[in-house]
Amino acid sequence: IDTLHLQGSGSPATLSGEVKSRDQLLNFKNALAADQVFDSVNLPLSDIQPRNGGLSFTINFALKE
Repeated sequence: IDTLHLQGSGSPATLSGEVKSRDQLLNFKNALAADQVFDSVNLPLSDIQPRNGGLSFTINFALKE
């Protein structure tokens, strides 16, 4: 994880980072989506970019109240 921007419960949050593979990224996104703390977990395909032999990404989500 490179950056995490939180504003509070119910507000949009953004997390960006880097992974070694697409499978790692999808597993991470699915783990967030399955957790009861997070809502509306979104991984835009346009935000997945090759970087340093891996992938950089941005995930948007909200914290449940």
